[in-house]
Amino acid sequence: MSPKFGIRGFGKKLMLGGAAAALQAFLATGAMANPTAEQALGLVPVQKDVEYYKPSKDEIAKCTIKVEKEGNTSGWVVFDPSGTIIRRFTDTNGDNTVDQWSYYDEGLEVYRDIDSNANAKADQFRWLNTAGTRWAVDTNEDGKIDTWKTLSAEELSAEAVAAISTKDEARFQRLLATPAELESLGLGTAHLKELGEKVASAPKRFSGKLGDGKLETVTTGSARWLNFSGTRPYTVPSGTGGTTKDITVYENIVTMFENDGKNGQLQIGTMIKVGDVWRLVDMPELLSGTENHLAGGYFTDKARTLPAVGGGGSGGDGNGSTPAGTELAAAVQAIDDKLREATSAAQIAELKRQGIDLIEGKLGKLEAGDKMLWTRQLIDRCSEAAESRTYPEAITRLKEFEKKLTAEAADKELVAYARFRGMTTDYMIAQSAPGVDMTKVQAGWIESLKGFVKDFPTSGETPEALLQLAIDAEFSGKEQESKDLYGQIVKDFPSAPAAVTAKGAITRIDCVGKVLPLTGKTVDGKAFDLAAYRGKTVILHYWATNSPVALTDLAALKDIQAKYARDNVVVVGISLDDKSETLKNYLAQSRLPWVNIHEEGGMQGRLASQMGILIVPTIMLVDKDGKVVHRGLHITEVDRELGTLVRK
Repeated sequence: MSPKFGIRGFGKKLMLGGAAAALQAFLATGAMANPTAEQALGLVPVQKDVEYYKPSKDEIAKCTIKVEKEGNTSGWVVFDPSGTIIRRFTDTNGDNTVDQWSYYDEGLEVYRDIDSNANAKADQFRWLNTAGTRWAVDTNEDGKIDTWKTLSAEELSAEAVAAISTKDEARFQRLLATPAELESLGLGTAHLKELGEKVASAPKRFSGKLGDGKLETVTTGSARWLNFSGTRPYTVPSGTGGTTKDITVYENIVTMFENDGKNGQLQIGTMIKVGDVWRLVDMPELLSGTENHLAGGYFTDKARTLPAVGGGGSGGDGNGSTPAGTELAAAVQAIDDKLREATSAAQIAELKRQGIDLIEGKLGKLEAGDKMLWTRQLIDRCSEAAESRTYPEAITRLKEFEKKLTAEAADKELVAYARFRGMTTDYMIAQSAPGVDMTKVQAGWIESLKGFVKDFPTSGETPEALLQLAIDAEFSGKEQESKDLYGQIVKDFPSAPAAVTAKGAITRIDCVGKVLPLTGKTVDGKAFDLAAYRGKTVILHYWATNSPVALTDLAALKDIQAKYARDNVVVVGISLDDKSETLKNYLAQSRLPWVNIHEEGGMQGRLASQMGILIVPTIMLVDKDGKVVHRGLHITEVDRELGTLVRK
């Protein structure tokens, strides 16, 4: 029996006119036994900002529709003239009523409306594959998003641009962390109070800035999000400022947008991760064409204002801090308090300069333990201020400070730390320069890494420098050189975090022709051992739900597995998602016809590190004897290689 094409079956507003109007008439009867493709194509997504394939009038006449059944699931599938799927309307629970409406682009499902409670109305909206990871909930089923289940940092910045562009305060408020979410993060009392005040006042400032015209660059016309500018997310460790849990944040974020042919920058500042949703904690600011700065990071600025520890001298406060260290911490805190209230680029730059001046001026008066700590603080502050462009001169000061440490024959670990942070900051700045030549920038970065390893062969930063060199060599096709570098890390720095990745990378590079020992747990908790697949040809797909390329692979892998099913070819997915919940949510909506194994930790977890997996997707091919045939295939190469392998 085909699922009903009724009001209960679609539960959404139709674009009335032509075929859609005819469909509406059928809907009133509560059922449609044999809808045409044209009638089915009259349905549109509940959410407006969905980019999906829309056939032309001539193409619609050549589209086809058929019933698809699999177990308890059935539905209508619409194909374009070339046979590529463009719509799927599915009854997922066997009640003979459509409860899932899927829209496709270039053969990939990019958006889905979901009726999760079988009451004839869509209450969830998901963007999928190349459209991103957004997953929204409509609690009162009025067609408007009420909360987010999944929202990446990049998508959060895009939503912020959209909210300001459309002057939609409700849309903006949905992006802010709620009091309950802040409470769940394990923030210390001071953090909870300060962030709570920021979040509470943000809607008022949103309305105020719209009212005073300060956001006209975004609101006049139709602003379009272009990109997200940030280095990497940070982990604020438990215990920082009274926190009781690790907290994941993005700091110093700027997003680019285009409006009427002109580009602009919106300063997002700090983002905080709550479960699978990234949140704002403040009102974004518009950067004018003459400004080139970012807001100071809330958490990083807080973390840099640390009480001195480990002074080891007399006259301490009972916690290892000396009076001079405690006095410096209080003075730096006072500057940082002003910094959080600063609004202009000039104010921010001046306060960053004052903080660096203060620490540098006091270093000579500190005892050994305090001096070591605050020297690192000074290096970190210079690096952050330069990389965020809030105080560009800080990179020069960092390099001068490194020379000073060298001249004073300071602790070589400190000199190495200063050098490595300076190199890294130079590299990050160079990558975002206008008209950048990335080939030249990368070549310079590699040369600086080589110089660092030569000058500091045993420092704490050397394993990371060697790892970067090894990765570059591997991706440049210099296999032996990369193996030598990975081997050097394992031999000389066996306890360094980089050694785990390096050891796995060597295993991966040398795995062709060898039996691959792969064990773990499936997503539903069952034991997995690749040895049980002897007699089958196995495609190993290392992937993650936040990788658009990896998600694109899935459709091709389904076709490949179906094509070679008689040849005992199977797919095994190795999910490198950080959290199992993320994977389970995806698989609940996008069923995959093969087993997936997973462990917490993502790219830093065992499943990635044991093979030194550096990127997703990574595709490997294992023959019937359990031996690796290929260790790094592109999805377009898999079909060809399988054809050769199964004919042997």
